[in-house]
Amino acid sequence: MDAVKTVSESSTQKVCCYCKNPCSGAHQCWKCTKPCHAIAPCSFAHDAEEGFGSKVTCCVCWLDDDVDQSASAVISTEPISNQNDEALSQFITEQIVTEDNNNINDAAEYDGIFGNFHFGARLLIWDSFRCHISEDTKKTLRRLALHSAVIPGGTTKYIQAPDVCWNAPFKEAIRKLYNDWMAHGEKATTSGGNLKAPPMEVYLEWIANAWDSLPKQMIADSFLTCGISKEEKGRHDDKIHVFKPDGAIPNGLALLKQHRQEEEVLKMVEEIDLGEDESDEEIDVEVS
Repeated sequence: MDAVKTVSESSTQKVCCYCKNPCSGAHQCWKCTKPCHAIAPCSFAHDAEEGFGSKVTCCVCWLDDDVDQSASAVISTEPISNQNDEALSQFITEQIVTEDNNNINDAAEYDGIFGNFHFGARLLIWDSFRCHISEDTKKTLRRLALHSAVIPGGTTKYIQAPDVCWNAPFKEAIRKLYNDWMAHGEKATTSGGNLKAPPMEVYLEWIANAWDSLPKQMIADSFLTCGISKEEKGRHDDKIHVFKPDGAIPNGLALLKQHRQEEEVLKMVEEIDLGEDESDEEIDVEVS
């Protein structure tokens, strides 16, 4: 009886070294040898198959590994509030934040993902999904001093930079890397003889290489191509792709220029009217 009790007590003491929740103890990290769950987000499987029998590295060891100081971005799956200033200061050029818990409607997620960036003015551009344009979302964005621009439904093919300019070459680069792996790479099979999917470290390398293959100027110009610019006087209007002769609105550039001229005229008229009103007030004061 005592022996059974001892075994039971010892088993309850086994907790995952990452999430701190109870685990069976059947899996251990191959680096630190501590028990952990053999599934994400507690560990990464080495053979692309999670669960019983897989060789894993716990996320504690994975996060403690040396960081590539030449990297241009930090990829974080935790709220930014959990990142300290010292870590962020190493990567001041860019930060990519992802969220895989689908809890974007929670108030905590708004604050964690959008509310604690170490930047100044921020513009959030996203599609017209209903939760993006709800009153609660708008109130939260105002509270966080975060400007938003909504891409109308059905128009992403016209004004969303990736769709217009670089999704195709990006995916084509990944496709070539995949085909090369299929032809020449080392591939594992399941116990039933079926081909396993490529390991995470392999396809993440494909994504990084495909992104690096895109010219930086292409990325920069893609925003101008979609009419996304800080210029107020239309200096880059001729680069907007829908205004090209073979675009969706070939006469759009002329219409836009006409609209800008009308706005300038209205602005001048308002300034003249304002000046006349101020002059009349000065005359009234002198007469009185």
